[in-house]
Amino acid sequence: LPILTNLLASFIDTKIGDSTVNQELIEDCRRRAGNPDLDAAEASKVIIEAIWEKVQETHRLRIVK
Repeated sequence: LPILTNLLASFIDTKIGDSTVNQELIEDCRRRAGNPDLDAAEASKVIIEAIWEKVQETHRLRIVK
C-alpha cells in the first residue's frame, strides 16, 4: 500500500500544481488540515486520507489470497 500511496500522491501533486483552477481544492485541503500554508504536496496527502476514510466507510476490506 505505501507504493500505491506514493504514486497516487505524486500524481495528485502534479495535477494540483498544473492549474490555478485547483486553488479551491487546495483551500479546502488547508481548511481540513488546519494549515493555511499547506502546499500541493501536502494537499495530496490530505486528499489521499479523505479517499481512504471514504473507502473504509463504504467498502468492507478483506485480504484476497
